[in-house]
Amino acid sequence: MFRLECTGIFQAHFTLRHQKLFTAEFDTVTSIDVTLDGEKYTFTYTPPEDKDDEDAEGTWTYGNTEFDVYDLRTALRSLTAVSFTDEAPAGQEEISLTVHLDNAAFPTFTLTISRYDGENCLAAVDGEPVAFVSRSQTVDLIEAVRAQTLGA
Repeated sequence: MFRLECTGIFQAHFTLRHQKLFTAEFDTVTSIDVTLDGEKYTFTYTPPEDKDDEDAEGTWTYGNTEFDVYDLRTALRSLTAVSFTDEAPAGQEEISLTVHLDNAAFPTFTLTISRYDGENCLAAVDGEPVAFVSRSQTVDLIEAVRAQTLGA
């Protein structure tokens, strides 16, 4: 009986964990540093001049070029844990992002995704392995970054 109760508690713990890897409000992101294929890229957010105007939008830039952040934001926010793990990454790093936040308690969030097998990648948050994510979601994130950096 005790074993079943412990198992239930253990399962409940994992059920309550965030499935999404990026849970911050995207409007708190001030910049994103990306490492992809050994190259470093920085995407920067500039808030609107009139911060009191609720309809005013800021701009995202890579280099000197403005871009629509929709695909990058969607790919980052879509990363979902397939399962949780504490297994250390052994495969090649696919992509690493350091997200800078306008948040004194949590000023940065570093997400590193490494190859695991043909269907999954291993995601580490702030250097700690946390979950397996689907390879297709990883490719979507990589392609969102490439769409901005190759066109600039």
